[in-house]
Amino acid sequence: MLCPSGFLGLKASKKNAQEMDEDTKKLWKKFQQFSKLPEHDRRAATRLINSLSRAKAS
Repeated sequence: MLCPSGFLGLKASKKNAQEMDEDTKKLWKKFQQFSKLPEHDRRAATRLINSLSRAKAS
């Protein structure tokens, strides 16, 4: 299980890192990059992701 600080990228969990497949590791790395963006950019990126996921679901 991932703790809150691990979820936010503040503390790495060796056990979780070893259990993740390569795709999951890549996604976490992107999430960490995303979390470093300014608030305005995070909101814009979130809107884009939401729009894309809604379009895919339709």
